Amino acid sequence: MIKNCLARIYGKKIAVLMFFLFLLIVGGIYVLRTDISLLPDVDYPTISIQIVYPGASAQEIEENVTEPVERSIGVLEGLETMVSYSSESEVEIDLRFDLAADMEERYLEVRERLRRVRGDLPDGVERIHMRQYTSRDMPAMIVAFTSENMSTEEVRHRVENQLEPPLHQLEGTANVDIAGGREINYLVDVIPYYVDAGGLSIYNISEAIHLADEYQALTDVYHRNRLFPITQEEPIASVEDLARLPVYRTDQGRVVEIDDLGTVERGYLPLRGLSRVDGSPSVAAYVYMAGGHNVLQFTSEVEEVLAEQEIEGIESHVVFDQAEPINRAFAVLARALLIGIIGATLVLLLFFRELRFLLVVALSIPASLAVVTIVLYFSPFDLNITTISGMALGVGMLVDSAIIVAENIKRVYSETDGLAAAAVEGTAEVIAPLFAAMLTTIIVFVPLLFVQPRIRRMYSGLALVVSVALFASLIVSFFLIPVLFTLLKPARDRTHSYLRSSYRFIINHSTPLAWILASVAVIFVLLSLPLLTQIGATTDIGFEDRIISAHIEFSPGTPIERIQRDIGRMERDIAEKDYVQNFTTRFERWIGDINIQLLPLGVTTVTTDEAVRELAEIFDEYRREGIQIYFQQESPGDMERVQLELSGPSIDRLHQLGLEYVGELQDMGIFEDVQLIMPRPQPELRVDLDRRRLAEFGLSPRAALHELRAQVGGEIASEMRVEGREYDIVFRFDREMMDEVRDVERLYLTSTRTGENVPLTSVAEINRREVGSQIQRLNAERTAFLAATTRETDLASVYQQIDERLGTRELPRDYFFSLGEGYRELVLMREEMHWVVLITVFLIYLVLAGVSESLWQPFLVMLAVPVSVSGTFWMLYLSEQPFSLPVYIGLIILMGIVVNEAIVMVARISDLLSSDNTLTEAVQRGAADRLRPILMTYSTTMIAMLPVALTGAAGVALGAALAHTVIVGLTVGVIFNLFFLPAIFYGVEKLKRRALSWLVVPESVEERPGHVST
Repeated sequence: MIKNCLARIYGKKIAVLMFFLFLLIVGGIYVLRTDISLLPDVDYPTISIQIVYPGASAQEIEENVTEPVERSIGVLEGLETMVSYSSESEVEIDLRFDLAADMEERYLEVRERLRRVRGDLPDGVERIHMRQYTSRDMPAMIVAFTSENMSTEEVRHRVENQLEPPLHQLEGTANVDIAGGREINYLVDVIPYYVDAGGLSIYNISEAIHLADEYQALTDVYHRNRLFPITQEEPIASVEDLARLPVYRTDQGRVVEIDDLGTVERGYLPLRGLSRVDGSPSVAAYVYMAGGHNVLQFTSEVEEVLAEQEIEGIESHVVFDQAEPINRAFAVLARALLIGIIGATLVLLLFFRELRFLLVVALSIPASLAVVTIVLYFSPFDLNITTISGMALGVGMLVDSAIIVAENIKRVYSETDGLAAAAVEGTAEVIAPLFAAMLTTIIVFVPLLFVQPRIRRMYSGLALVVSVALFASLIVSFFLIPVLFTLLKPARDRTHSYLRSSYRFIINHSTPLAWILASVAVIFVLLSLPLLTQIGATTDIGFEDRIISAHIEFSPGTPIERIQRDIGRMERDIAEKDYVQNFTTRFERWIGDINIQLLPLGVTTVTTDEAVRELAEIFDEYRREGIQIYFQQESPGDMERVQLELSGPSIDRLHQLGLEYVGELQDMGIFEDVQLIMPRPQPELRVDLDRRRLAEFGLSPRAALHELRAQVGGEIASEMRVEGREYDIVFRFDREMMDEVRDVERLYLTSTRTGENVPLTSVAEINRREVGSQIQRLNAERTAFLAATTRETDLASVYQQIDERLGTRELPRDYFFSLGEGYRELVLMREEMHWVVLITVFLIYLVLAGVSESLWQPFLVMLAVPVSVSGTFWMLYLSEQPFSLPVYIGLIILMGIVVNEAIVMVARISDLLSSDNTLTEAVQRGAADRLRPILMTYSTTMIAMLPVALTGAAGVALGAALAHTVIVGLTVGVIFNLFFLPAIFYGVEKLKRRALSWLVVPESVEERPGHVST
């Protein structure tokens, strides 16, 4: 029946060719429309909560805001970790959820819990803001703007008005964030004398501004069956409107306006931060892309807008473009893909030595990849490093089925007459073993469905690409290859090659040594098992983004002038390095970062780790001056990053213990750049208002707080919309900045009841102290983090050494030390991946047993699995490479590939046995028939993977470790399949026949009459 169906399909040659041509065209279209990103989105979904409590210290925020909120939301379903940062006037709480969590439901639940807890928070809490984000929320592009004759404030104003609107109008824009330069505000500087003379309260003036700017519907009335809304007057829309705003009426009937109490003008608040590019003051636009868009196309459109909206006198240059690392990585992978295709083609030409036959097989590659791109377009995955790596690694496997089908057709055609009949017969013979081989390769990815979501997301795209590619190659091999064969009519292959005869000679002499060869294989496997305890493990995926972040903290309260001076020195040191492409500086108060983009490898030979070590040595000078500096890398190349956790109730005690642990880590001699990540205490002037005294003077706590803020630094009273943009209205006293405690002690508050001035010292206690500038909490516990980098690639051993040195150290009561999240991920990865490997082996056996209808043949086929896996153990041990996720995935793919050659060989030998051949003849001829296909499939697979395995480009190391694993394991597996498996098959079959002869009738287990061994 199968042969009849194939004959009918092959008779429709034009229809078959048009169908696959259609797939090529559609695949080419979809590859241009598929979303593109650098890496899969494997970061845990996070909800960030920001709560603003103006004027409160970090400790007040922690006690009155952070702790109640944590108690309310800390029991949410799917919540992995909860990290809070309580600092002056605000707290940020990051909730990280499991990847499988329903984030819409979680977001609504968090919002509801915040609504419930809102009543328990202090009255001064002004704003609660929620935001949900993932790794895709990083900016797609950062553009810096500088000018030689304009201030950064003027540059910012022009960028906001001329460039930001067209960027927002782009279809893929999610947000545009402008940083650098002070924002324009409308400043209301009132003169204290005029306020005192009128017996006014600053709070009342601020409220007058706030209420005047609100535009809202009051109610509705009906008149003659029509509805008329009653609204307030239009909100403030200009400086003149704000200046003429009436505040009160005097006894003489004169209306006093804001302009009578001080001045109103557009201006800027004092500088409190820095934004620079390559050491020069600048304004930066952070352009964010919405999901579901092609980042390459989006960044190209942003560049077009920059070119069209060029602002005179302002220069712009891109300091970060998400498309650059994608283009670099994709260029390397595309080159590897092309080299693999060319190499596979040359291998085919070497074996077939006929251009027409080569063309038949080579066309299976683009046809299969076209199907992959179509499926990828309609899947939840996009084109990224893992999916492209899957294509590059799978090129060699794509032609495996085509080689076996074409080789078998050619063999049948050489033995019989009739090209069409040979195509049907040759294809039908290999459908079952090739289908089994495909199933065993695809089934190995099934266990990945049950691992932790982060690993599943990382490699699901690769699994889909490889699975679809293999299935597509099977369809191409069964339908397109036979049709092309009949159309191109390659020559008959009647030659008896020297390679084939030599191989039969080897098999003939190795079959009597079946049990010796089996013993050698067993010994090889047993000798590799002890290596498992000596091979390390790491969670590094092998991706290097060439970005270094230097996090810098000055002593709290450091003047901005000192920060500008020291940061300028650091920037000059960075600019002198010829491996630096660009760098950006961003500071708020005394904490900030310098993000350094290195030149790509190839342009420079300096690795990321070498750059970090050199910069760390240079920055040691600043550390000696009391400036805290530590470097961060998401993917540190050959350096591994370790982060430990130390939790407890007292900040001072945590700081002391943290410094002791830093010393212990440094003494171990395996770490570099050991840092205690914990904000230092800052001086604070605490003003404790006495509510009873405030009530006696007719003052409310809220009014007192507003008045204090207005006198000390200014308060945002409202917002004003001018020409489509929102500007803050800042209300403040016209006085010089206060430098000493006595300046604060001389402040006064105005009673809203009597109008008299009340000294601040009469209603408040003022004390100086040092408090934490920021309080870090992990899962509702105060936490200090210890960070260090090490050149040791075996993270498992590193964590073991840390635990032996620090884990047994006695800590005070209620203080705890933890090896951190990295260790927990490492342990979970090893446990899960070990189970995945075992389940994969079991699934392969189930598939083979079901397809072959045999219980013992699958064992023969699977003998190559432990042998090839043992070969990778030796490779990892000798090259001092640790187990990593790419290595584990490589092992899984290897197990699926290595049984394919065994399947087609055992299937061919079994077919010959059932055709009345002697055991010796069946083994020798069956092995010889599959010699050339196995060598070709092995060669094409290895050559396709070599470019990926040998490349050192950033981003492709992700596939390099995987390729190393497959190449070495496959080489060992092919040697076993070619030289050990036929002999072992012979020995097992002979043993089985002898056992049957004992049970039934004695019979020769070697030769049958009329057959001669050759």
